[in-house]
Amino acid sequence: MLPKKAQKLLNKVVKIRSDFDFILNEAFESSRKKIVQLNTVNQLFKSGVDNENKAIEPAYTPLTVSIKKRKGQPTNRVTLKDTGDFYRDTDVDFTTKDFTIINFNEKYQKLTEKYGDEILGLTIESQAILKNIVKDKVGKKLKNKLNYGL
Repeated sequence: MLPKKAQKLLNKVVKIRSDFDFILNEAFESSRKKIVQLNTVNQLFKSGVDNENKAIEPAYTPLTVSIKKRKGQPTNRVTLKDTGDFYRDTDVDFTTKDFTIINFNEKYQKLTEKYGDEILGLTIESQAILKNIVKDKVGKKLKNKLNYGL
């Protein structure tokens, strides 16, 4: 028979183990905005790359470059940002073991035909950033459960 404190800790660990998938999913779902930001802002807007970290091609036409210059938008890379609607219509679909970045914008089909399905999704670098965010959230939740009960 275990001492009372040890038994209490063991019970907490057993409960945490049974709740771990829920805790992990909760950490990912609470990172929804960050996942979208990593894809749209960090990859598309700031870097002009797809989820394979390749430059988005083909480059903008001279007409598009001229329009983007008037708007004060970058022209040295494809950002897929004009009005911001495409970025705003980007979201995350979660399953029990995975997630997919999705888009509901009317331009999505046309953009993927031109630039490829890889415009949505995270690069290895973005995945590493997300992993650290989720790891911190899970760690805090586990520590809280161990220290303060279930």
